[in-house]
Amino acid sequence: MKEERETKKRLLDSAKAEFMDKGFEKASLRTICKNAGVTTGALYFFFNNKEDLFAAIVEEPYKIVLQMSLEHFDGHEIIFSSFSAPSDIEAACNPEEHNDFEYKLTHILYQYYDEFLLIIEKSQGTRFENCVDTIVELTEKSYIFMAQKAAEIRPGCRVSKYMCHWITHISIDAFIHILTHVSDENMALKYVKKVIDFILNGWIDLVLIEEE
Repeated sequence: MKEERETKKRLLDSAKAEFMDKGFEKASLRTICKNAGVTTGALYFFFNNKEDLFAAIVEEPYKIVLQMSLEHFDGHEIIFSSFSAPSDIEAACNPEEHNDFEYKLTHILYQYYDEFLLIIEKSQGTRFENCVDTIVELTEKSYIFMAQKAAEIRPGCRVSKYMCHWITHISIDAFIHILTHVSDENMALKYVKKVIDFILNGWIDLVLIEEE
């Protein structure tokens, strides 16, 4: 059992390096096995195919972020459903109410830094190539729901779905840009705080427009 665990670890370490260097489509199983010091038969003992090997590296971190996001947005949808006055919205959009989630999310992204770079930049040809789109759809759906609840207590306003879509992409693209350009977690946290503060301070006024 110990030998199997060590062999599997060598394969995963070798695969991560190969995927980081060449991306999924150009990565060579032969090279992965050679660098791990095993035969291709050993690889197929642990993994069904190249995509299964890729998934063994990135799937668990992705599931963690997806679950965190689902729980976060579910919580805020419940909060927005209870609002009865515009002042409730202002309180909910206080950046201090969101920093804990953003910091935890950033920490997870940097804890699995290579894995998320693989998803963002190297996953073409796998079922993970649309992971960012999945997060965007989840975020946008939640933003629209919260904006609609805000519109209900702001007479004469309606939701601009286009602006919700735009704000969603700004939010997600900000995390992606920071992750792909800033390798230090502490520095990334400083940038994340600035971006989130900026978005929270104005997103409701952007997504709610006057009825025509």
